[in-house]
Amino acid sequence: MNTDSRGPGLLRRVADRVLRRRIARILTKYTLGSGLAFIASETVLLSLLGASLTGPKTASVAAWAAGALVNYYFSRNWAWGLRGRANPWREVLPFWATSVAALFVSTWTSDLAHGYAPELTRSHPLQVAFVGAVYLGTYGVLFVGKFLLFHYVIFGRRPATGNAAPR
Repeated sequence: MNTDSRGPGLLRRVADRVLRRRIARILTKYTLGSGLAFIASETVLLSLLGASLTGPKTASVAAWAAGALVNYYFSRNWAWGLRGRANPWREVLPFWATSVAALFVSTWTSDLAHGYAPELTRSHPLQVAFVGAVYLGTYGVLFVGKFLLFHYVIFGRRPATGNAAPR
C-alpha cells in the first residue's frame, strides 16, 4: 500500500507546490516577518502600558518604531530578497510613508480603545489586554493593504537600472 499519497507526505508535496510560486513564497515570508514585527511591537506596547510608564499614544509610537524597523528589514531583505543600496524615492520614502500612515491609524485606534476600556472593566490588566487586542486588530486590517502595496509598488517591481537587486 502506498502511504505517500496520504498524511505528511501529501501535505509536504502540496506545500512545496504552493511555496514554489514566487508570490506565495513572498507572502509566506512577509507574513512571518510581519509576525516578528508584531511580536516586537506588541511587546513594547504592552510593556509600556502594563507598567503604566506611558499613555497609549506614546506607547503606540514606541511600539510602531520597534515593529517598523523589524518589518522593513524582513520585508526588503528576506521576503523580497533585495540586497544592495535602497532607492530612497522608490523604496525608502514609500515604505516609511506607509508605515507612518499605519502609525497614525494605530495611535488613533489605541487611544480610542484606551478611552473606552474603563467603561468595559475596572481591571487594569483587562484594559491593557483590550487596548492590545485593538492594536492587533488594526494591524491585521492593515496587513493585506500593506502587502499589496509593498509587492506591487515598493519592493516587487525592479527598474532595469536599479541599485537594489533581488537575490
